[in-house]
Amino acid sequence: MRSSFILLLLASVACSSAQVGPNNNDPLELEPGTEVVSDDGLRVRLVRVEESRCLTDVVCVWAGNAKGFFVVTLASGGAAQFALNTAVEPKSVDALGYRVTLLEIRPGPGTQNSPTPQSQYRASVKVTPVPQP
Repeated sequence: MRSSFILLLLASVACSSAQVGPNNNDPLELEPGTEVVSDDGLRVRLVRVEESRCLTDVVCVWAGNAKGFFVVTLASGGAAQFALNTAVEPKSVDALGYRVTLLEIRPGPGTQNSPTPQSQYRASVKVTPVPQP
């Protein structure tokens, strides 16, 4: 029983990855549990999305916020964890010599009877080197 729980836990945290070039200025598209790896070894992973945006079938006084939780690691071993938001700060973070900016999280939050499952979220982020003075 315990070994099946451990296997299930390992399977749930496993992630897939895609290779991208170091000079690609296109936004990165991530889904929870996936990471993108650049040619120079930078890894960007979306861990999960926390949804607090207004449901589409509800009247709200505020549109709300979606928050993406990210991990960035370098081939040299450095790592940083942070959260980025759609409606409140921070929307961008400087970490390990790179600036990570959240462009959007989609789709929307869904409805009362059909909230958006984690597996359907996609986060669009821009990763650029931090300008050196």
